[in-house]
Amino acid sequence: MITLEFKKTILQSAIFGGVLFFGVSSGIKVGLNQQDISYDSQSQSNSTVNKNFQAANIGIPKTLQNLFDKSPRNKLIDSFEVSESGVVAKGWLVDLGGTQQLYWSFGEFVVAGALVGSDGINLTDKFISDKSPGLNPALWSQLTSAMHIQASPTVNPNVDNALYVFYEPFCGACSALMNRLIPLMLSNEIDVRLIPVAWLSPDSPGAIQALVDGKSEALAIHEKLKQSGKKVPTADATPETKASIIRNGDLMSAMGVTGTPAVIYKDASGKVINLGVASDSELSEAIRVIKSRG
Repeated sequence: MITLEFKKTILQSAIFGGVLFFGVSSGIKVGLNQQDISYDSQSQSNSTVNKNFQAANIGIPKTLQNLFDKSPRNKLIDSFEVSESGVVAKGWLVDLGGTQQLYWSFGEFVVAGALVGSDGINLTDKFISDKSPGLNPALWSQLTSAMHIQASPTVNPNVDNALYVFYEPFCGACSALMNRLIPLMLSNEIDVRLIPVAWLSPDSPGAIQALVDGKSEALAIHEKLKQSGKKVPTADATPETKASIIRNGDLMSAMGVTGTPAVIYKDASGKVINLGVASDSELSEAIRVIKSRG
């Protein structure tokens, strides 16, 4: 079921119990349950939904046009339509000065965030991956040469065949991902390179230094202690490490990554895929592709 939040300004969307929410700046919300938007060719029960929310064949919504007028760096990459049960949404893939963002419009209503179909597929992630131009080669080069935490015992010399993860040592979501990846790293099944950033704790730089200096087991020890609520190992961060952390943060922003963990790899065709917070199926596919290349 699709769930969105609308305001006069662009907002992030969210999923709440299988209900589609439309909200405006006055605080008014309208909830549409699945049965409200399911299409019935005999009863035409969804005609009200179509009338109010089906995207008309119009030009760029005013909200997006204002975004383009605000800065010459904001440019339209592509536009397209998707439909389900008679409801049509128009997608607008936009380059915001180097960061790619997908907006959805229903008439003049515009939202940014996840648009999820009844099959559970996140259409926002799908179309960003399918429609986005390839990553700037210079950014990929910076990623592969960035300071990283190497938990795999043997480093794969092919930097194009590694799984890169932007990682904050005190990030809870990162821990969930590490619980799956650490066994693969320690058994040397896959080359995972953690690109450390520091923004959650004053202890983050010191924890990163300890992880960079430590052996392959250091990450597993760090995560075990962190997840049990105990103090993690730290070390005095060197000026070089501090500078690298800053560069990693700048690289993260340049690649359009807004949070941790963020999983990045090259798919079977050589295209750079930025999964962000990867689902189980997305992570499984990334691991499969990397393993298949040996």
